[in-house]
Amino acid sequence: MTRIDPLEWLRKRLEGDSDLMREMLTAMSSMLMSAEANAICGGEYRERFDERANSRNGYRHRRWDTRVGTIVSG
Repeated sequence: MTRIDPLEWLRKRLEGDSDLMREMLTAMSSMLMSAEANAICGGEYRERFDERANSRNGYRHRRWDTRVGTIVSG
């Protein structure tokens, strides 16, 4: 999983003309889904070892309508 510096991420969003709440919700939901998939599979994406329970073989984009707008996850 890619490590993100939260302060750097926030500064980039504040500099641009973006919807901060939607950007934050998109990033947070992606991190939570990735963490859940890692827990179910027994390892991070592309991590290989004998004890691994399963593997991740891709994803589908999903639309999620929220109060801050539509989030496309995946």
